[in-house]
Amino acid sequence: MDCPVSGTGAQAATGDLIVFASGDQGAYDIVKGIFPGMSKAIIIWEGAVTAPK
Repeated sequence: MDCPVSGTGAQAATGDLIVFASGDQGAYDIVKGIFPGMSKAIIIWEGAVTAPK
C-alpha cells in the first residue's frame, strides 16, 4: 500500500485527513481499519500510483 495523505497533524488528531490509497485490494482490506480514525475521506486506486516502476 502507498497511502499519502492530505492534511496536518492537527487534522489527523480530529479525523480530518484525506487518504489517497493505492495498491492491491487484498492489502487494502488488511489495513483499511486504520483509516476511519484519522480521515474523513479515502480515495482508492487499485495498483501502484506513486511507487517507482
